Amino acid sequence: MAGSYENRQTFIDSLILYLQKYGLDGVEIDWEYPAATDRGGNADDIDNFVVLLAEMREAFDAVNPGWETTCTLP
Repeated sequence: MAGSYENRQTFIDSLILYLQKYGLDGVEIDWEYPAATDRGGNADDIDNFVVLLAEMREAFDAVNPGWETTCTLP
């Protein structure tokens, strides 16, 4: 999902709709093994994860700067 701009935007747009629909104050990203090839990951996913988070922050700030993003990392 994080490997393409289009997929990231679809994911982010869906998150925004979900946050608005349920009146939530943020999202927790729990992607524990983004680059583990033995778990379906890809080496580029580390960089893609950083891009995803940056794009999420930018999109969230445009709609509701108070929304938080937290991450669980290995």
